Amino acid sequence: MAGHDVYGAMVDYILTTARLPGPTVQRLLISRIHNPAMKHKLLSTAQQIRSEGKAEGKAEGKAEGKISVLLSLITRRFGHSGPQTAERLQTASPTQLDRWAERILDARSLDELFAD
Repeated sequence: MAGHDVYGAMVDYILTTARLPGPTVQRLLISRIHNPAMKHKLLSTAQQIRSEGKAEGKAEGKAEGKISVLLSLITRRFGHSGPQTAERLQTASPTQLDRWAERILDARSLDELFAD
């Protein structure tokens, strides 16, 4: 493994396992690095990790929003549906959630809503 790859792996590990906020870890590491190329590598890695974290959080937030709306609509349309429906929604893929959101207005039953 080349020096830059080892350094990148080390920085990834530190940023993802440190019990300090990412910007604090980044400042501490940068203050100890004197090579400009290595500083750039650290900043690039930190930005990539932040971007990935934001994208992951955004996707999770969207899914939670869809689940919440679907649960409300299911309850309004079919009455109380029980914990198995909530569990099914929680474990569904984004594609399944979208499919069910499109069907909710036309489905005559939960079975019809969830039919694949």
